[in-house]
Amino acid sequence: MTVLEALERLLVAKFEQDTDLQRTRDFTPDMKKLAEEISSSTETKVVQSSFYAELFSQYKAFKVSVRSGKHGETAQFWIQYMDRVWLLLHFLTKLKATKTNNFHLHVSCLNKLCPLLFSMNHHNYAKYLSIYFVSLANLNHSHPGAKKILMDNGFSVSRSNTPAGRIAVDMTKEQTINKHAKTKGGIVGFSRNYGPYS
Repeated sequence: MTVLEALERLLVAKFEQDTDLQRTRDFTPDMKKLAEEISSSTETKVVQSSFYAELFSQYKAFKVSVRSGKHGETAQFWIQYMDRVWLLLHFLTKLKATKTNNFHLHVSCLNKLCPLLFSMNHHNYAKYLSIYFVSLANLNHSHPGAKKILMDNGFSVSRSNTPAGRIAVDMTKEQTINKHAKTKGGIVGFSRNYGPYS
């Protein structure tokens, strides 16, 4: 995480160096106030300002130019590294979505993870995750009412009273039914036992 933060800071520093924004000095006190006094009111004031919108759009355009290699291959490599790290952080967010049963966050993270799986040559994961994402995204049309069930604690299971300790349904099956089936007296060796056939 420290490397990612350092790279982000270098990117912002380069952006500041290359970008000529007239009102930066006027806007700096608001940014400092936001850093010193984090609150929804100061954040709203900063984010809703026209200068912030201009700054943010220029920064996004700058990042696109870095990705395309206009600032050299080294910068292009490191921004691709940063993009991959952010994707992995989205994966961790997906785990959080499962643990807290946040359906919208879950679907959003799936969408962002698909390109990572394609780029890493995991064809099966990429293929089936894409299908899974499209199915969830179109759930209201294909299965009316199912989305509400999933949002109401339907796509993850809580086996304890621990907050944010939910696990995915398929993992729950692996930890319960499949585990018990493989223990003594379960289904392992069932076909070699004469008793069930008589």
